[in-house]
This record gives sequence, structure tokens and C-alpha cells, in this order.
Amino acid sequence: MKTQFVRNHILAKNIGIIDGQSGTGKSLIGPIISSLNNCEHWLHDHVIEEIIILLKFKKISLDAARAIAGIQVDLDLYNLFIGRDVNFRNYDTSSVIYGGQDKIYSKRLKLKDGDQISKKIRSKNPFLLLNTHHLLMSANFIQKVFFNRNLIFVSISRDPITIINNFYKNNWEEKIFNNPRDFSLTLSKNQKDLNAWFLNKYEDKKMSFIEKYANFVIDYQKFQARFNYKNHILVNFEQFIKNPNKYIKIFEKKFGKKTKITNQLLAKFELPRNNLHQNIERDFEKVFKFIKDTNTKNKIYNASKDYAYYYN
Repeated sequence: MKTQFVRNHILAKNIGIIDGQSGTGKSLIGPIISSLNNCEHWLHDHVIEEIIILLKFKKISLDAARAIAGIQVDLDLYNLFIGRDVNFRNYDTSSVIYGGQDKIYSKRLKLKDGDQISKKIRSKNPFLLLNTHHLLMSANFIQKVFFNRNLIFVSISRDPITIINNFYKNNWEEKIFNNPRDFSLTLSKNQKDLNAWFLNKYEDKKMSFIEKYANFVIDYQKFQARFNYKNHILVNFEQFIKNPNKYIKIFEKKFGKKTKITNQLLAKFELPRNNLHQNIERDFEKVFKFIKDTNTKNKIYNASKDYAYYYN
């Protein structure tokens, strides 16, 4: 019989995946979900993200992925309960200070390590929240890895023209391929031509990097709309800004009741608000200057118009 890796223990029984593309508003919505009374502070765990990607590309076995990811999420939750490896940086949007939970985790730094922490975790069964990027279309692999845990997906959508424009404006092509501070996985067949893992589908297309990304944005949103998993909450960013309480009520059914911190964050983020600063027509003009492929232009235009029709 073939030897397999196994993780028999479970601490992180409940896992929330908060996914979206770059610039969709995860850093605003994530802390608000974290503030609900059955949630821990949200984390960006590169190990979990990379395990799912490796599994998708058949670079790791399923038993190994389950064992490593199982250990990692349990370790993440255990460490949160004793204030270990918690981000207290002032200017990070992923920090407990930004999320208004610094007092909670400061107190935990004084707790003693031990079995009593495991008992406390199992008694409360809180949600471990993981912030992921571009991973929703790999949901079937996430489900395979965490087959014995309660999974809830929260995915965030935004007008595709805004996402594409912001991605180009923030120069992500340069960051992914040339900046050592970018820690996302890339692919290569010849050690020269790099490709972002989430753009591999378009590898053989005669398009620029940003044109491939634009097609990915459109495909991602199509998947979002038809991802009919019972524990999937699709959040429209533009609607959330105008009416956050509509979504908070949905979150409360899954993640626990809102707290004082929830209300503090709504005030901090100036929510609700109607003055979302975006000019779609202006963004169209900008995007169509760097998108040359006619077919891609048509896809972007139609996707943005459809998005506005359904969500505005």
C-alpha cells in the first residue's frame, strides 16, 4: 500500500476564503468580516495559496497538500489565539491595528502556551479567515484540500474596467516580473519567458500582458457569477460601499454578530457613502489606449456594460 501524508487533528474547523482580483476592495471588506464575533483576524497566508496553485498544476500530491495545508491552517489559528506572528504594523492594511483589533491581540500576547489554548479553540470554533488572490477559479482544489472542514467563500466583484485600469496604473507587470518584493508564483517553460500563474491559460495567445490580464478579469467574473456553491457569498464592491449593512446582515448569518469594532470600522471607512470616485467613461478612454487587441476591447466593453446593468 502506498504511504501517504496525513493530518488527523483539526483545530481550524471553520475556514473563510476571502478572494478577489487586485483592487477589488478586499482590504476594506476583509477587516469588517474579521470584526464579527465568531471570526479571527484575517490573514494572507502565502503557504496556503501556493499549495492550491501547486496542486492545480499537478506539482504536489493531494495527500501532501491536505497534510501541509491542514497543519498550516491549524497553526495559523493556534498562533492567533496566543498573539504569535500577529501583524501589529501601523501602516499595513493587513494589520490588527488597521482592523481595530490590536487590543484583543495585545492581551493574548500574555497568555501561556499549552493544551488549554487548543481546548479554547475547540470550544469556540471560530472562523479562520484567509485573504487570497485570483484563487476562486481553483475552488474545486480548495474544496479537495479542506474536504473535512467547513468552508465559506466570499468573493468580491467590481466593474471590470476599473480593475483593469487600476492593474495597469499600478504597474503590476513590472512588479510581478522584476520586483523582488513580489512574492507571487510565476511559470516558465524555458527559464526565460515568465508568466503569472493565473495567466497560464492565455500563454499561447498573441497578446500583451495587460490584454491577457483583461481576459482573465472577464473570465474570473463569469466564473464568479455561476459559482453556485451553497457557501459562496458574492459581494459587489460598488453596492457594498453604498449599503454595507445589506451585506453585513448576510455575513452575520455565517460569521457571527457584528460588534463595536464593526461600527468603528464603518465610521473609519466612511461607510455608507454614495460618492465613490470613479468615472467609467474616462476609464474606458484610458484602457483603450493600452489595449490594442480589438476582440479584447469588445469583451471589456460588453463586460463592463453588463456589469453596470446587473449591479448598478
